[in-house]
Amino acid sequence: MKFSINIDINCSAKKVFNYLIDPKNLSEWVTDFTSFEIVKGSRKRKGGKGKHIFGTGAQKLVVQEETLLVNPNKEFKTFMYHKRMESTQSYLLHSKADQITALTFEIEMTMKPKILNFISPLAKGTMQKQQLRDLRKMKNVLESE
Repeated sequence: MKFSINIDINCSAKKVFNYLIDPKNLSEWVTDFTSFEIVKGSRKRKGGKGKHIFGTGAQKLVVQEETLLVNPNKEFKTFMYHKRMESTQSYLLHSKADQITALTFEIEMTMKPKILNFISPLAKGTMQKQQLRDLRKMKNVLESE
C-alpha cells in the first residue's frame, strides 16, 4: 500500500525539519504515541535506531525504526517495522516562500504475513485520514509558536 499527503505549513523549512526529527516532539502530534527510546545512535542521523511505543498496557505496540536519510531542511526518511508490518516513510520539505513550507509525507507499507496485503486497501482510507490529522496537529503546533 502506498499513499502521500501534502500540507503547507506557515513557517520555515528549517523549523519544520528540526521539529519533525526531534523525538521529544512526537507526543504533540502523533496519535497514540507514548514514547521513543534510542536503541543505537541518534534518530537525527542515518543508521540511528529507536523504538516508538504506542499505547499502554495490553494495548501497547512497539514499532522499530531505522533512519535511512537525513537531508537537513529537505528530507527525512525512515524504515519502520513490527511483526505485522514494514514501512518506508519519507517527509519531503520544499520552501514555497520565505515562511511557507510545503511538506509531502509518503509511505509505502507491506503487511505481514503477505496475505494481509490483499485486505490492506480496506484500511488505506482510514490510515490516510489519520496521517492527515497528525500532520495537521503538527502544523497547528508549529504555526502557534
